[in-house]
Amino acid sequence: MAKPQRDSNPAQEYPSETEARTILLSLGISQEAVDSHLKLLAKMGANEQLKFPPMEVPQHQLLSNGFRL
Repeated sequence: MAKPQRDSNPAQEYPSETEARTILLSLGISQEAVDSHLKLLAKMGANEQLKFPPMEVPQHQLLSNGFRL
């Protein structure tokens, strides 16, 4: 497991909300958090990112889901 860095901000784009939901749930983010954050997508601009609270995710899991670290 990698220790998060203070300035780390891994990000990834997904072509659909369904795919994003699947990945977020596989990373251990709760269904409630995923639902509330994805509702914000309609209100966000094209270049804005959804931000989730810091959490520990194994580095191999991030890499396997397409995140570049």
